[in-house]
Amino acid sequence: KVEILNQMARLCETNADDPEKAFHTLGRALALDPADSDTQSELERMANTLVLYDGLADIYVAIVEKLDNPDLASMYHFKIAQTFENYVRDENKAIFHYRKVLDIDPTYIEAASALERMYQHTDNYADLAIIYLKKVEIVHSPEEQKELLFKASQIYEEVFDNANNAIATYLRILEIDEDDLRAIASLEAIYLKQE
Repeated sequence: KVEILNQMARLCETNADDPEKAFHTLGRALALDPADSDTQSELERMANTLVLYDGLADIYVAIVEKLDNPDLASMYHFKIAQTFENYVRDENKAIFHYRKVLDIDPTYIEAASALERMYQHTDNYADLAIIYLKKVEIVHSPEEQKELLFKASQIYEEVFDNANNAIATYLRILEIDEDDLRAIASLEAIYLKQE
């Protein structure tokens, strides 16, 4: 049935000169087999050609709601989020779907980085600090981990004036590198302010 719908879509696009019908026919085919990367690529090509990004997002949302495969679900949520972020320009829906990716796969670094970018863009410092802490659990390099922890601690200290969270975060840096002079100096500065 998927192949028949793909053939119908090709006919609609070429012979019947009805590319929008072809697009929706491909959407029906993809709903029957969400793992079919060829149909997905063709659907995305048509969405780009016809500028039907809302329609693409709608098709993907309908598909992801019925999926029980976590790998496919995270992939679709990521594609939906990218579509909302880059084409539809709906930051709230993009953020929602990037978060869904991380709910399914907490190690999906691309989704975490996208959220970091979006939170920076929207000055959402509370969620930005949280995503920095989440990324610490994803990355493997101690230097990257320390840098992310510094960013989170600076938000706690400078934006929210929350010494307790800043101290806890600086202490996490010292768990990674007990001789980190930057973390030690930052902790001393906080303690001096508190006296």
